[in-house]
Amino acid sequence: MSNLYEFTMNDKQLFGTKIAVNSAGLWVMEVKGSGDVVTVDKDKVEEVIPHTIGVRFLGNGPTYHYFAPKGKFELGFYLFTNQNGTSIVEVSALDTKSKQATKEFTPTLKFVTEAIDSSSDT
Repeated sequence: MSNLYEFTMNDKQLFGTKIAVNSAGLWVMEVKGSGDVVTVDKDKVEEVIPHTIGVRFLGNGPTYHYFAPKGKFELGFYLFTNQNGTSIVEVSALDTKSKQATKEFTPTLKFVTEAIDSSSDT
């Protein structure tokens, strides 16, 4: 399967697949929907990657990447259930553009937290 790329040409956002590199070092792209073949500077091309977030299980373990609709989740703590059981997880990064994601992020609860004023006398 070819990777999908986004680029701008003549003030128009286009999508295409890379089919070669020409002798000038430009990417030869086939434009989706038209079949046109164009050349583009590789620095002007961005791979289209589904929106992903970084999630850490409580205890500061490694960050795992999940697919998530853009804007649906924010940084913070969630209750998450998977094949290993139920855990509290932290969404620690947004829009990670990770190719490591393989599953949707599907928490059941979001924890709303409030800072505790530790300077008050009790």
